[in-house]
Amino acid sequence: MKSLLIHICLIVFFLGALVVADDLVYHGSFLWNDIRDIEYLDGKLYCAFYDGVGVIDLQRDYNRKKIYSSIDIPGQPLKLYVSDNRLAVLTEEGKIHLVDIGNPGDMNYLGEFTPEWEIWDIEFLGDYLYAAIEYNGIARYDISDPDNISFSDSSMYGIRVIDLEVQDSLLLALDDYNGILFYKPDSSGFNFPISELLLPEQAVSFTVFSDTIYAGIRPNGYMIADISSIDNPEYLDTKQSLLRGDLIFPTSHGIILANSVAGFELMYSYPDSSIDQIFPISDIVGSVEVFSFDGGTIVAFPHNDLGFVAFVVDDPVTIDVNRPDIILANPGPITQLEFVNQRLHTIGTNNWYELYELNDPANPRRTGTMINPPYIPLGMCKKGDTLFVADGQTSLIFPAVDNGTGNPTVVPPFFSIANVLARPFLEYGVLEPQENFFYCLVNEFVLGASRDRDGFTSNRVEWNFTNELTTVQLDDTIIYAGYFNGDFGVYGLTEEKTIYSIYTHYGFSRVNDIVQNDSLLYLASNGLITVKIEDGYSLTEITTSPIPGTVNQIVRLENQLYCAAQNGIFVFDISSGIPQLEFSGGMEASFLAVDNQTIAASDSRSVKIYTLPILDIGDEFPLPEVYDLPKITGYPNPFNPAITLVMEGFGSQENELTVEVFNILGRKIKTMNIFTAGLSLKHEVIWDGTDENGARVASGVYLFRVYNESENAVFRAILIK
Repeated sequence: MKSLLIHICLIVFFLGALVVADDLVYHGSFLWNDIRDIEYLDGKLYCAFYDGVGVIDLQRDYNRKKIYSSIDIPGQPLKLYVSDNRLAVLTEEGKIHLVDIGNPGDMNYLGEFTPEWEIWDIEFLGDYLYAAIEYNGIARYDISDPDNISFSDSSMYGIRVIDLEVQDSLLLALDDYNGILFYKPDSSGFNFPISELLLPEQAVSFTVFSDTIYAGIRPNGYMIADISSIDNPEYLDTKQSLLRGDLIFPTSHGIILANSVAGFELMYSYPDSSIDQIFPISDIVGSVEVFSFDGGTIVAFPHNDLGFVAFVVDDPVTIDVNRPDIILANPGPITQLEFVNQRLHTIGTNNWYELYELNDPANPRRTGTMINPPYIPLGMCKKGDTLFVADGQTSLIFPAVDNGTGNPTVVPPFFSIANVLARPFLEYGVLEPQENFFYCLVNEFVLGASRDRDGFTSNRVEWNFTNELTTVQLDDTIIYAGYFNGDFGVYGLTEEKTIYSIYTHYGFSRVNDIVQNDSLLYLASNGLITVKIEDGYSLTEITTSPIPGTVNQIVRLENQLYCAAQNGIFVFDISSGIPQLEFSGGMEASFLAVDNQTIAASDSRSVKIYTLPILDIGDEFPLPEVYDLPKITGYPNPFNPAITLVMEGFGSQENELTVEVFNILGRKIKTMNIFTAGLSLKHEVIWDGTDENGARVASGVYLFRVYNESENAVFRAILIK
């Protein structure tokens, strides 16, 4: 009788020495999403992203907006303030970061400071930054030396200052109770306003246009005032509207009232008739920006799904809120990276597929695209210079040749892997090659197609694993499957490409990725777990490498493993089998791709670029050739009716060992405890072939697990009657 001999996978901490070189060299990020704010200056849009600021040059690329340049910002940017050659970035942590934007294509970080109060608005004037502070008036900071930013002066004259504007050498402040205050600051200070404009209504925003002030009011409408004489500003009139003007912008056609929640309203006279109409915008996630560009007036909103949307509003009749004039396509969660011919291919969920040249890691250069809307790229894999992209819109696989220049050339035949490929959620690494066989993870299914001389045979396999999968590894006739619920399955593969279950292990944390190296498996889980394959399919866990937190993906490149993890990027040498830590560093990474010394990693919001430093390990780098670990054996084997179990290498200190007996189905049969007095490295216990109730068990394969607080081992034996 032939029995399946399976070992339970267990955690054993690897205590060998580690040699760690300098951290990975960080070069910057690109492809941010999650836009929070937009500011316009001189034909450039400055966008606050999840962890930095990106510049979109409207003059270079008006129709399809791309990131022209970018800069990382410590913390999470929330609001931007631009003026002349400087940019102030307010982060969620309450800090203000200053950036030199004199050259928008090469921005420079200047410095940061933490104001004492909550900031409502910021303006620059000379060498000073003015901050509107609710219930504390205006604070002035000296920013002439970015390395030593200091508080300079303040004005408590205003009670609730909520908006600032600069007009020539004047600073204008909107006070929710006192109207508009006029200051003329100098080097000595600005404490008292030189003039004041009382308003009959409480204003929420204001704009200075020539010698006229336009102020949005509650609950809706706006006020007009003449400030041609600063010493004697004059309130003129109040106009009714349909929308509250969080931002008010006058044009030659009339007035635009924009609201950061509802959309915008036009109060135009066009043509020869009154236009007073609201244009509602859905899924707005940040404050609105209105600006003039190329002879037109544009209203732009950060958008939840599309990055940002913008509308040319000079002709109200042509405005369609469902068809924006400008879209920065937010890549959405970035789902995969892949290097082909030294170019980085990136995929995001919002119809996003682009290629970047990384010869200069600090300055990624976009060099092509392949799939544009209405396609939905879901995953990709490479074989040589051919890239295979799974598309959710058409349920097809696109083979494309990337020769390293321009866009990849899509070549026939396209083939369908399964109709259900278009399901909405797929893990990274959705598509992987196995010789001439391709398979796709879709929830609890693996769907496959094969390639031969005549092309592709669609839907070659459809394997149902009963539970939702996180990853699958094929090894000839054995399949290793990680489940979303944390289980780990071992399956056999028949010549007819059908599968059968061999064993399911229930003790792992969720396995997110699997890489095979001869007789070893490396599992991305709660740490990097190394498992030895015995007898073709039996598994014995031999070490857990010291990676704190969850490991999301593993990439193998020759004798190195690259791990994208919750607490950074980790690089291991695996020339000896057991992973030896070489480098670590970087921010959280969901997945990564490697090309020579370059690492591209993503936390799903941005792509971060690192390179490996040079490692001089000398003769001290540990490369163990044997696994000197605790173990359990038994004799006789096969046995009847009893077996003596021998535990070795569990240390000489006093401790309690627990021995558990399982049948081949993984059901626990019996538990035995051994108290060790610390006098020997070898301990024995006899199992008499009975269960917890004293009943004799049947013939078959039995698994023995022994463990204490920090060490584990497994053994299997056969009972023959």
